[in-house]
Amino acid sequence: NFRNMNRLYSRLLLSILLITIFVSLFLSQVNAQFTITENFKGSSVGSNIILGGNPSSVLTSGVFDPVNNGWLRLTTDATNARGFAYIDTPFPSSIGVYVEFEYKTWRSTSDNSYNGADGISLFLFDATKTFSIGAFGGSLGYANQTNVAGLEGAYIGVGLDEYGNFAMKSEGKNGGTDALAPNSIVLRGPKNHAQPYRYLTHVQLQTSSSSNTNSIDYNTVTATRPTDSQFYRKVKIYIEPIGTVAAPKYRIRVSWTTTVGGTDVQHMSYETTDPIPAKLKLGFAASTGGGFNFHEIRNVFITTPGGVRISKEVDKTNAYKDDVLTYTVNVHNETATKLNGMVLNDTIRDGNGNVVSLSDFQISSITFNNKGNTANTAVGYTSGVAKTTGFTNPFSATLLLDANSSASFTIVGQVKK
Repeated sequence: NFRNMNRLYSRLLLSILLITIFVSLFLSQVNAQFTITENFKGSSVGSNIILGGNPSSVLTSGVFDPVNNGWLRLTTDATNARGFAYIDTPFPSSIGVYVEFEYKTWRSTSDNSYNGADGISLFLFDATKTFSIGAFGGSLGYANQTNVAGLEGAYIGVGLDEYGNFAMKSEGKNGGTDALAPNSIVLRGPKNHAQPYRYLTHVQLQTSSSSNTNSIDYNTVTATRPTDSQFYRKVKIYIEPIGTVAAPKYRIRVSWTTTVGGTDVQHMSYETTDPIPAKLKLGFAASTGGGFNFHEIRNVFITTPGGVRISKEVDKTNAYKDDVLTYTVNVHNETATKLNGMVLNDTIRDGNGNVVSLSDFQISSITFNNKGNTANTAVGYTSGVAKTTGFTNPFSATLLLDANSSASFTIVGQVKK
């Protein structure tokens, strides 16, 4: 029985919640037009996710990490590497896209004065083009280099630039800073331009290339991947259509949090001016040059912006009898309208789809968090105050969410058998 429950809860944690949102007057806004979820923790990915590179990106589950607790490793901490993963599913550019993911960038040996390199890019490219990754080093697998082509069909590249060379006008890249800009978020533009992959803008998060305070990468040499308490980054990128049918354009917003469950900080907002291909695909790349880092991502969530969405975080991949589990249900209102009377129904089920009894998974507390917006409320809850009685499965709560805001519920419980 213990073994069965361990398997049950292992599967439960991989797909722990089935959540239904009902908003009586806003149902059309709630239904996203596409959603892709891939945690990269396992040893395989969906057939629509293509991995590759020089050398190829790899899944670490069961190889470098415990089974079902892995990452997608885009590069190792070796020189002159580039790896990629792209979603081979086109979507209409008119609906835009929202992406969130966690990443770790770290190194097990010193790369001398580089202090880690080069970085990770998220990119959109013309879905009618055959994929071909961009250059090594400071091009982050997106831009060109001297005598080396950039990403085929590229439209926009969002770079997490560790060494500062993606922002710089060097190595044949078009435009950019005169000097290195380490620890920057950088945008570069499309291939189809008089200046292919040209520099658009950047925001430098810190000037120090060795501090860990607000850095893109973890700047302490370590034999093992840094823990979340040592280095945690969760990035959220909104690419929203704001133009007209005749002149479409995007607003691109980039934010992140540096603590698990922490408050998002927006670092960039930029409006594009280049014509947008009718259909796009999305991908990730990472690269190294003379300097290097492991570049790893997981918990990727991709959907259409501008509605109501749910995201979930669980603190353990595998659970045993008497283990305490903490998971968080985040509810995001990405519309321009305050939503009142929104009902969140959360049913905890096992890996076979059966509803879990509260005697098997004993909930000790549920805490509502208004994420700093006092207009966000949940009936029967006070923000930041744990509720310790009256639990049911399914769990239900009625919320008011302000326009363009988020709230969350944190559920703590114990595996009892």
